[in-house]
Amino acid sequence: MDAESKKKAEEVQKKDDEDLQHRPNPISTRLPVPPEKQVALTVYRLASFAEYRVVGDVFGIHKSTVCQYFHRVVKCINRKLLLATNYWCSGWKPYSDLITRRW
Repeated sequence: MDAESKKKAEEVQKKDDEDLQHRPNPISTRLPVPPEKQVALTVYRLASFAEYRVVGDVFGIHKSTVCQYFHRVVKCINRKLLLATNYWCSGWKPYSDLITRRW
């Protein structure tokens, strides 16, 4: 990974860090996947078009966990981008509210 890509990945991870933190679950006995790894597996999946199974093998986690965290990170990024777009395009406010409620 070149320096620019690494810098972009770190920026995304910092912005989404609080949304990607593990939510406590008293029943679970497994360790949570850290936010850095969540962002990394999402970037890997988006960049390579690999299946969840392949990404899971690369990162050492189950494919259902990859799917769960992939969608969680993408949803978080989309939410953050939507808020940034709302800031610049205030005329789209009614549409963005509708999208936010749906997602």
